[in-house]
Amino acid sequence: MNWFHNIRIHVKLAIGYGLILLFMAGILWTGISSLTLISEQTQEIVGDRYPKVDVSNQIIINTLNNGRSIRNMVLVEPDQQEKHKADIEKRRAENKALLDQLDKTINTTKGRDGYNKTMTFRNTLNDKYTTFYGLATQKDRKPAIDFLLKELAPSNTAYTEALNEFGAIQQERMLALGEESKANAASTRSLMLLSGGIALAITILLATLITRSILRQLGGDPSYAMEVVARVADGNLAAPIRLRENDDSSLLASIKGMAHRLSDTLTEVGSMASAISGASEQVSATANSLSQTSSELAASVEQTSASVEEMASTISQNADNARVTEGIASKSAGSATEGGKAVGDMVHAMKEIASRITVINDIANKTDLLAINAAIEAARAGEHGKGFATVAVEVRKLAERSQVAAKEIGDLAGRSVGVAERAGILLHEMLPGIDQTATLVQEISAASREQRTGIEQINGAVSQINGGMQSSAASAEELSSTSEELSSTAMQLQALMQQFNLRGSRNSRKPTLHRTTATSRKAPLQAPAPFYDEDFEDEVDDDKFSKF
Repeated sequence: MNWFHNIRIHVKLAIGYGLILLFMAGILWTGISSLTLISEQTQEIVGDRYPKVDVSNQIIINTLNNGRSIRNMVLVEPDQQEKHKADIEKRRAENKALLDQLDKTINTTKGRDGYNKTMTFRNTLNDKYTTFYGLATQKDRKPAIDFLLKELAPSNTAYTEALNEFGAIQQERMLALGEESKANAASTRSLMLLSGGIALAITILLATLITRSILRQLGGDPSYAMEVVARVADGNLAAPIRLRENDDSSLLASIKGMAHRLSDTLTEVGSMASAISGASEQVSATANSLSQTSSELAASVEQTSASVEEMASTISQNADNARVTEGIASKSAGSATEGGKAVGDMVHAMKEIASRITVINDIANKTDLLAINAAIEAARAGEHGKGFATVAVEVRKLAERSQVAAKEIGDLAGRSVGVAERAGILLHEMLPGIDQTATLVQEISAASREQRTGIEQINGAVSQINGGMQSSAASAEELSSTSEELSSTAMQLQALMQQFNLRGSRNSRKPTLHRTTATSRKAPLQAPAPFYDEDFEDEVDDDKFSKF
């Protein structure tokens, strides 16, 4: 039955109650089925068989009364025969209606055969009633009496006997149904008693098994388990817990193991709290020293940062001046280059002017020759050429003056070309020096920029160092504050530990706690054993457990 003990409690209860409900449902179904059958049989007796018997008896009574009325018809005076005849026809009509009613309710072969036999006799009897009525009205009553005694009375008796047989059939069926109902009731009572006994036995067995299983899982009586849990919840981890022999899987066994582990763990936690308290004090002292050193270093770094900032300002100003000088040098080099080009262009223009002056001089010479030729021609013309000669003289004078001016301009242009060429040569000689000067100024400006960048980086690094030192000082202060809080927390933890009564503690709920230094070495933790020998030394009281 180990498999049953390993099932969960709610499953066990569900199985037990399920089987009980199953047996109850079986018993209920058996009772309902038997009652339904008995009810059907009773309904057949009351609603079918008995009404048929009652109808048969009523027909028989009417038939017997008709026999008396027929007898009276041959005995009374003619004026009274109609009254008896009316009674007879009335009862015959009632019998016909009753027979029609029976015809609709017959549902067995035997009953149908009896009904058909009855109807055969009735049809024979009906024909004889008509004959009798004719004979009874005659003055001679003897034929009517003979017909009555020999024909009508025997037919009426046979009809009555057929009705009695039909009623006997229904009566027999009624008795059979009664016996069946009685037998069904007896068998149902026996079956229900047997089923109830079996259900009661199984219920007791299941209750016993479930109770034993629950107690086995709990490890003892529920009230004792509640007492143990209450002690553990109250912090009493040193109280012994009684277990059955070889019990290592019940709820109480698990609670016992938990209490032992909690006790060992809390003992170690107390030792750790003491160690943490001592270590936090050392951390606090170290943090204070580190904070003071960080503050001094931060002050030195601030001074260095101020000097670096001044140096950075000077280097930045030099870099700006070098940048301006670089711009001026570059502009001067460009202007000198443009000047050289301009001088070259001027020399080229002067040479062009000199060449053009030579042309003018040639034109002046040719004009002078033309003027001489014109004067000669004017002289040849005589009086008619005097005016033309005068013009020729003036033209010659102008040509001579043009020659003199052209010569002077040519000499001046020659000298200007020489000066321009000399200036161009000087400018060409100056250009390399200007370019080199501009290059040197650019290098100086670049070096100044690099120095400014470097000093800015140095300044940034010093600022970062300064920030880092200030952060270190703040962190050291925070570390000191945290160590103080840690020490306070350790003290609170020790105070909380005093709420528990641990195994091996001399004073209940007041274990001796001490501080240790941060450098003290702590013995390695050992895993607590699942059970302890001293717990089994207590005598087990068997009266605390339920027995079966």
